[in-house]
Amino acid sequence: MKRYTLLTADMDGTVLNTCKEITPRTARAIHRALAEGWEILFATGRCLAEVRPYLADFPDMHYLLCHSGATVTDLRTGRDLCSVPIHPDTMKKVLAVTAGSDAAAVFFLGNELYIEERFRGRMPYFGCQCFEALYERCAHWVPDREALLQEHIHDVRKLNFFFHETEEWRRCGELFREMPVEFASGIPNNFEITAPGVSKGEGLRLLCRALGIDIAQTVACGDEGNDVSILRAAGLGVAMGNATAEAKAAADVQVADCDHDGVAEAIERYLGQSIRREGSE
Repeated sequence: MKRYTLLTADMDGTVLNTCKEITPRTARAIHRALAEGWEILFATGRCLAEVRPYLADFPDMHYLLCHSGATVTDLRTGRDLCSVPIHPDTMKKVLAVTAGSDAAAVFFLGNELYIEERFRGRMPYFGCQCFEALYERCAHWVPDREALLQEHIHDVRKLNFFFHETEEWRRCGELFREMPVEFASGIPNNFEITAPGVSKGEGLRLLCRALGIDIAQTVACGDEGNDVSILRAAGLGVAMGNATAEAKAAADVQVADCDHDGVAEAIERYLGQSIRREGSE
């Protein structure tokens, strides 16, 4: 039987339940695995600022793959092992394409996120109310994105758009296909835009090379289209019960949904019998 040494878990819809919480059983499974020497890390589209509240409960977690793979951070030193920003010229083209769109933009600059004040309180209108409380806690709300980008345009690691109209989302998607960017959707009418070649799968490859780990020894858990690359890249791709059809097709196996401890199931099933299952003595 293959021995896996590292497990990544997407956050929203995977390690987090529909209430954006890590359940007690899943938290215990993560703690047990870390204590017994396995590497467990989040592989997320979020930035470090958005993940910090959850990392506070896992001080023994060593790494974070964030910005959909554009950044890999060593949590012990606080240093980025790698980061791949969007080229400034590409940023200008992306913003030109979306200039007339009814869309909220979220800018991931370095390890922080920034949103224009004019979008505050309007997240339900753009269909991203699931992130509203998170943004209130973690985002920097700014009056003018032009001034912001003049200062930070060389370190935009990710850009999120949330469109009100599906047709406008589709129109912009067709234009993005002709540009030097990677883009995926985490929720309906959304685009997560990163630099060319960036993906969670590539982020996992970079981390494995840095750690000297064979990628065949890794497990990846996910639920959405932006998880497909890592589900395919890992030695074992694990789709949540609530995963999209695309994610399930990319995975090797399926576990319970995010509200029924699917990540705990994956840890218990695939990281060795030494990790005791819930309720065992």
